[in-house]
Amino acid sequence: MGTLILGLLWALWHLPEFLVPSWAAQSGGSDFFAIVKFVIIAISFAIVITWVFNNTKGSVFIAILVHASIDDFSGLLGVPFSPSDMANIILASFGPLAVVLVALTRGRLGYQDYHPEEARADRTTAPA
Repeated sequence: MGTLILGLLWALWHLPEFLVPSWAAQSGGSDFFAIVKFVIIAISFAIVITWVFNNTKGSVFIAILVHASIDDFSGLLGVPFSPSDMANIILASFGPLAVVLVALTRGRLGYQDYHPEEARADRTTAPA
């Protein structure tokens, strides 16, 4: 649930950029369906990045690298495609990936209740 909220917040954070005509044109347009598609893409990105974050024991650095990689790869891939086609390609790739990650992790996205202090305490009190 937290990742869905995060994805919505990311989408809301970026929505004012749709008021900039050049940004909107590069992002698939500024009509209602383009904005809905953007929100779904943002939620999909949030799911993927949350899964990466959880599976690297909370590494913000790796999550930042994944975000940067997505942005850079999308920019390179977008050269031969129109912005609308590019948004469809991103949605067609990250949408199913997000669904698969949610299904395989049963919605937990690899989250583990990890407390280093408890792990150290368990090792010191465990019999040899």
